[in-house]
Amino acid sequence: MLMREQGQDLIIAKNRAKRLLNVPALIKIIGARGKTEIVYGKISALFPAVFTITIDDATTRTFSYADILTGNILFLNPEKTK
Repeated sequence: MLMREQGQDLIIAKNRAKRLLNVPALIKIIGARGKTEIVYGKISALFPAVFTITIDDATTRTFSYADILTGNILFLNPEKTK
């Protein structure tokens, strides 16, 4: 049985966020109690434990990389959703 290195999934999530830095995207945010929000925005800053999304209405929200892993944040290509 092959053991994977602990924290490898988190590194994958950080790399995905790094590739999407400053790239406009349609973002689906699945919040508490089943509330879902779909917004246009982009990742504007990366930090060791969290990243910041700037939404088109100039609102800034912060999420952890675990949100990417759990599927609470989904990045969609705006052209493919039309």
